Amino acid sequence: MECIWRDSLDQAAHLLGEHLFEVWEILSAILGRIWRGSMAAECVNRLLRPRLNARKHADQGGLDLFQFLHNTHRFPRGKRANHSPAELVGIVVPADHFTLLGPAPKVAI
Repeated sequence: MECIWRDSLDQAAHLLGEHLFEVWEILSAILGRIWRGSMAAECVNRLLRPRLNARKHADQGGLDLFQFLHNTHRFPRGKRANHSPAELVGIVVPADHFTLLGPAPKVAI
């Protein structure tokens, strides 16, 4: 594996020359904004596993609701603070998240 990385770096240095580190900074910034699938799956599994262990079974409706709530919940801190997973992929999430499911928004009395 180390040989592959070294060969790839050598090829990049040959192609880009003195611009290698400039391109690296730009690429690092772009990759920093991309979700990594395994990390997202691990996060969901970490959140979901205690709830599933407490139940004898989980039906698809319960899993779908958990997925919806997780995807519309805003992160409180970190590089994605004040954004939900849905917002990070371009979905506009209204103040009342459940309107995305179809019901009319809550009316203040």
